Amino acid sequence: MPELFTLLRALVDQRREPARFILLGSASPDLLRHSAESLAGRIAHFELMPFSLGEIRDQMLLHVHWFRGGFPGACLAPTPELTKDWLREFIRTYVERDVRAMGVDVNPVLFERLLRMLGHLHAGQQNAASLANSLGMSTPTVNRYLDLLENSFLIARLQPWFVNIGKRLTKFPKIYVRDSGLLHYLLYIQDFNALSGHPAIGHSWEGYVIEEIRRAMAGRGKLYYYRTQGGAEVDIFVETPSGRKICIEVKYDIKPTPSRGFYESTRDLQPDAQYIIVPDGASWPYNEAITISGLQFFLQSDALH
Repeated sequence: MPELFTLLRALVDQRREPARFILLGSASPDLLRHSAESLAGRIAHFELMPFSLGEIRDQMLLHVHWFRGGFPGACLAPTPELTKDWLREFIRTYVERDVRAMGVDVNPVLFERLLRMLGHLHAGQQNAASLANSLGMSTPTVNRYLDLLENSFLIARLQPWFVNIGKRLTKFPKIYVRDSGLLHYLLYIQDFNALSGHPAIGHSWEGYVIEEIRRAMAGRGKLYYYRTQGGAEVDIFVETPSGRKICIEVKYDIKPTPSRGFYESTRDLQPDAQYIIVPDGASWPYNEAITISGLQFFLQSDALH
């Protein structure tokens, strides 16, 4: 109901009081843009994300939350089969109803195929031209679909960090399916045991860690990745709200070892702190510069402040 915004503007101006009105609205980019224009200086936008690990950790183990994802219907389903049923219907409803309700005309078959392909591309660099060739679509159409998925909060594009260090840097964003349960559904991974032996487990863990950090920061910091064309890479480069710079390598390993590219990258970036994030455990020093930390411990620490 975009006509509400004019009325709200008048009511807010009559009595300025924080959080008098809470609007639970659509992810429609046009509607959000209209609200920002109509209520400039009077409105703040909050993304209501699916359950984070911090919110659900007393209800289930990390690996269960990781596999099922954070959407309440999938996360809290009584059985794994019902989790899959919920995710299947979520995708169908999104493709057949929600997208069209936003005023976007899409080919539902091609759109769902694109979603499946993005599952396989998860944690890889975006190449719209390659996706277009695979789907038999034009590159502008693929870019439009990707924008729609990002504006609907289903995917995220992690931008590369640029710094003038005299090296050739990667300039393409990396693309992630934001909800880990949705990712596993798109990849036809049936349960956590299947995930444990799946080639995508490392990329799945990387995306899960990035999304949990994003939720913990609640929009108050910035996330990037760093990669040179010579192969040096940092999985996550964080600018915290206080201005600290953190380099993070994500490892699904009980005895992680930093990669050579991580050492090279940190020499380039000169961060304030360096971490390797693993699934379990507290925090312990790997050497004088690098700290290894379990994800839950890292999120509960003050590292991201």
